Amino acid sequence: MSRDRGDLRIELRDRPAGALYLTGFLGGAMATHYRIGSPLFTHVTHVLFGAYVAAVMWCGLVLRYPNLLAAIAAPSQRRR
Repeated sequence: MSRDRGDLRIELRDRPAGALYLTGFLGGAMATHYRIGSPLFTHVTHVLFGAYVAAVMWCGLVLRYPNLLAAIAAPSQRRR
């Protein structure tokens, strides 16, 4: 049986939105750990793991799509 290659693909325009949603989810997890009093620097994998995953994810997106960094850094500047 052959599988269609389009089954598990994410469209190019959906990747930044997915990264934004995942960053928000990971930020919520970090806030929850911080709120219940998990130690910040003694067990780094608990609280800061979301920040590490989000940083690697955004670095990968920016390396893959350099125009994304320009859109994030200066969204209000337009060509005239």
